[in-house]
Amino acid sequence: MANVNSITIGIGVFILLNFILSFFLSLRREAKRKEGSPNTRPYTWGYYCAYLSITNGVLFLLFGVVGLIYFFTAKVEDEVYKSLFIITGFGAIHLVSGFYMLKRQRWAWILNIPFWMNCIIYIINSIYVAKRWSEMGEEMRTESNHPDIIEHDASTTDT
Repeated sequence: MANVNSITIGIGVFILLNFILSFFLSLRREAKRKEGSPNTRPYTWGYYCAYLSITNGVLFLLFGVVGLIYFFTAKVEDEVYKSLFIITGFGAIHLVSGFYMLKRQRWAWILNIPFWMNCIIYIINSIYVAKRWSEMGEEMRTESNHPDIIEHDASTTDT
């Protein structure tokens, strides 16, 4: 029984640290973004959701992969096997979409919102994204006209 209690406490501590860390990281990232784009709407909630998705994605992937390894070595029931694949897929979706939510990509929000599994957050995030939809589209057009990658001209290199 003590082992179950320590696992429960460990998960609770992880969740609490996840919320706190995501909060501070989102505030920091928003402050940096505001310096470069002062005339845009705040995106703090977007960053917060993205960081939560990334950390939850890592947790679900870790849980799913460890569970699948255990399944193949211990030969547990088939229903557990299906659940572990679902958890692993859920984690992968959260991880990838969370990463691109940090970059303010529309498609990442569309992919991520249904997987929050909470109707209230689903509604809040849908309204939030709808209000920022045109800004995110404008940023995508701007980034495609000014790529971050600078092409290197080999003819001007000193050898």
